Amino acid sequence: MGTRIIMLLCLALLAAMPHDLAAQERAASGTLPPVSPTTILSPVAIYQQLAPSAAYIVTESSTGSGLLLPGGYVATNAHVVWPFTGARVVTSDGQVFDDTPVAASDFLLDLAILGPIDTDLPPAPLADGERLPIGTNVFLLGYPAEGEHIPQPAIARGLISRMRTWDALDFTYFQTDAAVAGGQSGGMLVAPDGSVIGISGMSLGESFAVAASAADLAEHIAALTDDDETPGPAMRQFPPRGSSRNQRFEPAHFWDQRMYVILPPIAQGDVDVNADSDGDALLFVTNLFGEYPLYLDDTLDG
Repeated sequence: MGTRIIMLLCLALLAAMPHDLAAQERAASGTLPPVSPTTILSPVAIYQQLAPSAAYIVTESSTGSGLLLPGGYVATNAHVVWPFTGARVVTSDGQVFDDTPVAASDFLLDLAILGPIDTDLPPAPLADGERLPIGTNVFLLGYPAEGEHIPQPAIARGLISRMRTWDALDFTYFQTDAAVAGGQSGGMLVAPDGSVIGISGMSLGESFAVAASAADLAEHIAALTDDDETPGPAMRQFPPRGSSRNQRFEPAHFWDQRMYVILPPIAQGDVDVNADSDGDALLFVTNLFGEYPLYLDDTLDG
């Protein structure tokens, strides 16, 4: 099967300042304090405390949420900014930082770091909330379904519905029934004491959202924001195929597959795909919006 296509960008795929110097040092080292079991703030107090630490992320194709970190960095989901090398960051006080660079990213954990930006706004207070009981009230704070140039962050309330674990990386996720919408990705999951216990990522329609635990992300955030530290496995990118534009793939078994991510300026040209098989070959292309502009041979007749 020989096919000539115009290839679009391909995507296959996810407060207040710490109260004392010790808290900032713990955050910088990748360890977090636990959530306070005795402090319970009202939704109004939580919003007033954390809204200054929220950031609105805008790229050429989408919008998302982020949270301020020490040193002027901004954390968000990698899928919010990919495949771009920069984004507009709008802070809650109306400052606009165009072309803020993507300083580092980890696609395996769906984590990206932007900046640094020049702001006096406080970083979000991260904490370890993995010991909170199921049924604890939590809040999502971010910029869902946003279209304004300088918007206000929004807050939604829900429960910790359950905990999920990614066994391969020993990574913990909070599942919550707090209302979500597109644009919430990269936002804050907040405990009753006003600390940020997770970064919201994927959602299943309007049923529930999943947020990566801040306790597990802390080490990776510390590595990605430390200029003097070698990130090592934290710097996980899509593996490059070298400078050659000619790639060959031989499937190892019936269900084997291969994904190629094509970035500008190559994406503006033509891509030739040829497949030789005694059986069936399937080719599809997806764009930044999760749409399939091309889907070839979805039968099993060869």
